[in-house]
Amino acid sequence: MADGRGRGIYTVVGIAVVLLVVLTLIMTGMFGDSTPDADPDADVRIETPERTSPRPDTT
Repeated sequence: MADGRGRGIYTVVGIAVVLLVVLTLIMTGMFGDSTPDADPDADVRIETPERTSPRPDTT
């Protein structure tokens, strides 16, 4: 690989890693404007329903 061939794959992998890092930062809100949540009351808490019948006996 002394003639420079084969470095293309490292370039492609490097670009992909940089894009993934930038995308992760954008999705987590670390990159860009950091405005507070406009309506915190609109946040929904998802809970699993309580089981009303006992579990079947599998023994």
